[in-house]
Amino acid sequence: MQPHIRPNKELANKQWFTLFTSLLQRASVFVAQPKDGLPDMVFAANAGLLYRNMVILSNFFHEERRRETAAYAKFFREYCDRENVWALPNGAFFEGQGDAIWLDDNRILIGHGVRTNLSGVNKVGNILRKYNPSIEIIPLPMKPPEQIPANEPLFYHLDTCLLHLPKAKSFMIYKNAFLPEAIDTLHKLGNIAPVELEEASQFVCNSFVVDDETIFVPWINDRLKIILNRLGYTNIKVFDMCEFIKAGGSVKCLILDHQQ
Repeated sequence: MQPHIRPNKELANKQWFTLFTSLLQRASVFVAQPKDGLPDMVFAANAGLLYRNMVILSNFFHEERRRETAAYAKFFREYCDRENVWALPNGAFFEGQGDAIWLDDNRILIGHGVRTNLSGVNKVGNILRKYNPSIEIIPLPMKPPEQIPANEPLFYHLDTCLLHLPKAKSFMIYKNAFLPEAIDTLHKLGNIAPVELEEASQFVCNSFVVDDETIFVPWINDRLKIILNRLGYTNIKVFDMCEFIKAGGSVKCLILDHQQ
């Protein structure tokens, strides 16, 4: 995110491989081949939104990432049925599972206001309902960049400031990343466990829930460990993601989860 802060490639490879091998022990894992000149492809969560045997490709807000769409389309056509790979029209910005989080088979949260926009939310909803008319799209308005204080980082994707804990019907969130109506919506959907700015800046919300007891986190402190344990997540695995955090991503950003 800051060009003068360069990652250590050897350490980054080691961190990625450690997470990859841990996932392999628990699930089937597909790896998309990287393309020269597209370093952000490593953040696979942003590639699109998978649902059953279809995928909605991301339409990236920043031009630097837009060439990823064609590369991921090729990958998905080998993984999904060719006719079930959907592209979004110009102006409908949507950045995949970075901004979209399934609550269950029929409800999905989509954050908007920073990179994903409302047009993108609406287009994604229209496509999903072609496959399942009962799907409920729940928009969550995030604070746009102009409303973020100069001394705070910008949480540009939903998965950088919100972690869904399905077993406990709870959300671990950094409240200041959202507009008030988003907080109201989340209160109606479950319990909220707020995180502090320092904790959010360590990308603790960018964790990956593996099962009812296990969660992969990039960082944890005693306070959050107690909260997670009380919510039933007693198997907390920490993966150092310092080199990826330099580029603005962490554990969840590296994983595109397939909603069956």
